[in-house]
Amino acid sequence: MEDEKKIIEDLKGLIRYYHQACHEFFDEIANHIYEDLEAIYLCLEKNENSLSEYRKMMLEIVNRQNELKKKLMI
Repeated sequence: MEDEKKIIEDLKGLIRYYHQACHEFFDEIANHIYEDLEAIYLCLEKNENSLSEYRKMMLEIVNRQNELKKKLMI
């Protein structure tokens, strides 16, 4: 149980980092990421989901981040 709490706290820190990074972009993808981050953070605060579900959520964020990276490289 302690490991799960540590993972959740680490994820919350990562979400805050991504949240700050979204402020640097002003496009539709960044707006969607920002909204998703807020929703994930609320779930983490309430500890509503399993670690497996949080993993799926974070993978979606990473996919969107990769979309942003591709745009920046063009």
